[in-house]
Amino acid sequence: MIGKYFQVVTVRDFQYDENNKLADVKIPQVDTAQAQGINREIEAYTNRLLEEFKEDVEAGGDNFRELSVSYEVTMDTDIWFTLRISAFEAQGGGANQVKYYHIDKTTGKEMKLVDLFAANPNYISAISDEIKLQMRERMAKGGGEVYFIAGEGGTEDGFDTISPDEDFYLTPEGNLVIVFDEYQVAPGSMGCPEFTIPKQMTDALRSL
Repeated sequence: MIGKYFQVVTVRDFQYDENNKLADVKIPQVDTAQAQGINREIEAYTNRLLEEFKEDVEAGGDNFRELSVSYEVTMDTDIWFTLRISAFEAQGGGANQVKYYHIDKTTGKEMKLVDLFAANPNYISAISDEIKLQMRERMAKGGGEVYFIAGEGGTEDGFDTISPDEDFYLTPEGNLVIVFDEYQVAPGSMGCPEFTIPKQMTDALRSL
C-alpha cells in the first residue's frame, strides 16, 4: 500500500433550502479497503447531523436552521493519509466542528491520537500541560485571545486534559497539531483553536 494515493469520492450530496432551513451536505467515502472503519465513522457522524436537521424540518415553523458539511484531503503522501470533515451548524447561534481521520499507509491501520503514543501512557498529561502553557502564553500577550483552563480564572470548568481520541493532524514537517471544536476550550469568537506540539517533544514521548 505504500506509495498508493487514495481516491475520495462524494457518496451523498444533500441540498435543502425551504422555510428558512438551509443545508449543504457533502459526505465522502475513501475508496480503499483500509478505510472501511473510517467510512463507517463518517457515515455515523454525518447521519446524526442530517437526522437532527431533518427532525427540525419535519417539526415545521420558520425558525432558522443551517447545516453545512464539507471535506478535504489535507495529506496524502507515500506513508500518511488525512481526511478532514468540517461541519457548521446554526440555530440561533453557530458552531463549527472539525474531525480528522488518518491512515498510516505503512501498516494500513486507521490512526487515533493514542496510537501515536501507544508505548507511553504519560503522553496525555505531557501534551495537556504543553497546551495549557501555550494558552497562558497567548493570553499573556494581550492580543485578545481567551481560553478556559480548569481551576484558573475563578472556575473549575474548562480545559484540563486531552482525550485519547482528541482530534489532531500532522504537518508536513512532522509536528503534531491538536484541534478543538468551537466553544470547547475558548469563546466562539476564537473559532476552532489549534495548538502545535513541537516535534522534539512528541519524538521524545514516543521514544520513552
